[in-house]
Amino acid sequence: MYDPVETDISKKFLMDILAEVESGNFGLVGGWAVYLYVNENFTRATGKEYLKSRDIDVFVKCEDDFLKKFKKIIFSMGFVPSGYDFRYQLIIDRNTLKPISENESKRKPVFELIYVFLDVFGDRKNDILPLWENGNVKKFIKEKAFNSREINGKAINLPKQEHLLAMKCESFLQRDNKEKRMKDACDIYALLFYSDIEKIPEFVKNIKEKLLSEDVLEFVAQELFGDMYKSGLVKRNLMGAL
Repeated sequence: MYDPVETDISKKFLMDILAEVESGNFGLVGGWAVYLYVNENFTRATGKEYLKSRDIDVFVKCEDDFLKKFKKIIFSMGFVPSGYDFRYQLIIDRNTLKPISENESKRKPVFELIYVFLDVFGDRKNDILPLWENGNVKKFIKEKAFNSREINGKAINLPKQEHLLAMKCESFLQRDNKEKRMKDACDIYALLFYSDIEKIPEFVKNIKEKLLSEDVLEFVAQELFGDMYKSGLVKRNLMGAL
């Protein structure tokens, strides 16, 4: 779905962050979290790797000392505030795969640039680091509802599957960007069938009608199984689960 150069760069900077950040107050949400939950089962079932992510979505527990350290780490890597309060970005030169400044980027055609977006979610607003105060994040932090997974030998906290699924359903309903909305649909399907989720939450039924629209079914079938005409199988599975 995404350019592998872009997903590899995203993973590279994710690993750079993990090398510096204390895992106790920090974890992954978004596409990379879905990948860590589903990739093993998905690969076993389909013979191919699950979709990687182009963006890095993280959650933080809003304790002042940690936020100060986290802010220093991401800014020292070159991340700068982007279009939303909770979003930070790096601009990468596609030829050198090195970060460049915004002024430098203006002298290059857009096809020579890669944007790495870091979205930061938290359990409360604060005066140190702007972020997205998110109800789902607040809930799983309060409940300590985490699982630990490894990426390249580094342990990282993920919200339990049902909480990650709740965030994915929320974003699926709210997206304006069609590409990201369709990626959310793939992630929702993958969490339902490849993440070892214990019980499918009732709230997923609230998006059943939208998930079963023909364009979504065909996209999921094409991206996950390489054949848009398997949309009938995707529909059958979703209807059986929901």
